[in-house]
Amino acid sequence: MGGENPYIQPANAPMATQKFKVTFLPENVRLGVDPADLLYGRDGLPGSLLDLAEEAGVAIDHACGGVCACSTCHVYVREGLDSCNRSTEDEEDMLDEARG
Repeated sequence: MGGENPYIQPANAPMATQKFKVTFLPENVRLGVDPADLLYGRDGLPGSLLDLAEEAGVAIDHACGGVCACSTCHVYVREGLDSCNRSTEDEEDMLDEARG
């Protein structure tokens, strides 16, 4: 269902340039990611946490397909936030509506 939300500015987020690891909790699914091999793109932006979770078989609710229209796929980052792209104002506004 992915794509773009026509009501917000597209994120100007550079793709990762180095390999990295992601652990999805509570399932404890660990995923090594090589940016050169990001061919997923099912939902959300290619290489987004939603997209990586989908590829790893981790179920994350995402009613809008990862286009920043509903906030259901928000995540909590326990470590490594300094290596993530800064959130956009549109993302921050959407998080104000997120449950939890």
